[in-house]
This record gives sequence, C-alpha cells and structure tokens, in this order.
Amino acid sequence: FEPIYDEEIKKNGKVDHNRSLELQRQEPIAEEDEDKVSPHLTEDKKEPRMIKKMLDLSLVADPVFLLFAFSNFLTTIGLISLPTFMPINAEMVLGLSQSNAAITVIVYGIASFFGLIVFSSVGDNALPFKYGKDRARNRLWIYSWFLMISGVASVFVFFMVDQWVFTSYCFIFGFFITPYRFTSVILVDFIGIERFTSAFGLLLLVQGIADFVGPIICNKIYDITWSYDLIFTFCGICLFLSGIMLFTIPFIKKRRNEVGFKNSAEKHCERPLLH
Repeated sequence: FEPIYDEEIKKNGKVDHNRSLELQRQEPIAEEDEDKVSPHLTEDKKEPRMIKKMLDLSLVADPVFLLFAFSNFLTTIGLISLPTFMPINAEMVLGLSQSNAAITVIVYGIASFFGLIVFSSVGDNALPFKYGKDRARNRLWIYSWFLMISGVASVFVFFMVDQWVFTSYCFIFGFFITPYRFTSVILVDFIGIERFTSAFGLLLLVQGIADFVGPIICNKIYDITWSYDLIFTFCGICLFLSGIMLFTIPFIKKRRNEVGFKNSAEKHCERPLLH
C-alpha cells in the first residue's frame, strides 16, 4: 500500500493510518477473495462463480495447451489400443495358443511396473550432465523421446514373426511407454498450477474421446485390410507424432515470452521529450 502512504505524506507530511485503512477498504475486492469476505452470499450466487473458476475456457486459445492436448489424444489412441491387440496378434498372426498369447499382456504389465519405478525416480531428479539440471525439461525430453521409441518399435511389428521377438517387443513397449504417466506433471510445467484444474479436466475429456475413437479406428482398419500388423503401424505412427510434436512447445513458450516482454516494455516506456 505504498501509493496510499506516499499520498498521505505529500498532503500532510505524515501518515494518517486511519485514512490509509479507509482507502484500503475502498479498493476493489479481487474476484477470488470475494467469497471469503462475503460469507452471506447465497449458494445460487456462489455456484456460478465456482464453475467459472474451474472452467477456464481461455485454455482453448492457448497454443501450448492445444498442442499438448492433441499430442495426448494421439498418445491415448496408441496406448489404449496396442495392449488390447497384443494377445490377438500373438494368437491370430503368430499362431500361439490362448495361454501363450496371454503371456504378452503379462510381460507388458510387468514391464510397466518396473518402468513406473525407474522413470518416476528419474523424472524427479536432475540428470548428471550439463543440460540435465532443468527437471521440467528432463521430463519433457523423457516423455517425448520414449513415446517416439515406442512408436518406432510398434511400426515394425510386421517383422516380428517369432514368439520371443514379439514378447520382447511387448516388454520394451510396456517399459518405454511408462513416461506417459508424466502427463499431469508436464501439464503443470506448461500451464502452471493455477490453471491445472481446468486444464486437466479438458485433457481428461480429450482422453475420453480418444478412448472411444481409437478402438473404432483400429477395428475399421482390420475390417478393411484384414491385417493386425497395420493396426500396430497406425498406433506406432500416432505415438511417434505425439512425441515429436512436443519438441516445438519450448520454442512456442520462448517466443510468447519474448513477445509479452516486448509488449510490456512498449507499454511502460516513457514518451520522448522531443516532439
């Protein structure tokens, strides 16, 4: 409240604390604090304000969030569909029995368990090299690179005609796809904790749509081509694209910060003395 004190000093030569408190009370109340200072508000007035706070539609115009949401849409298609078709591919293409085909999903689950432990430890710590001190950047790199690796491995499933080769692929995929669990943390790194509630809600909506659309597309691919290999290829391409497109986000954020700094500097610069 330094402006209030400065005004009082200029007028009276001293600070009138009673006057200062009066001026402070006249200041507009922030919207987020209005409910606290107005406990008498009825529920029908509080609910719209609460919904407005939780549903931040300005995220729809945020290119960083839109790019991450589209990436997550593609990731969800691959992540949901591929484990479903692993035992089917082992049984129908490789000719394994149902019990042996089920091993592929078991291996995938075990690999996911160990991957979750490993990548959770790595994602929370700085890496021991020059560019590994930024934890947020480390998480983005791990997330993107291993999505791309999982996608590339899935594209070449049609080469895997041996039981143990395909089972090894299931293990590799289950282990390398685990950084997908970084989704919520990376979202906070991108948009901040203040907007996380709205952003994560919209992201769950995107994931739900992908959960619904993904299996339909994969089944349609099989109905047209009668090939499970092309399903793995399609999902692999989705995973690869979802990973590689995230490398553009740091440049988008950097450019946006530069533009914001430039606009702020132009707004607060003084007018020239010469006319």
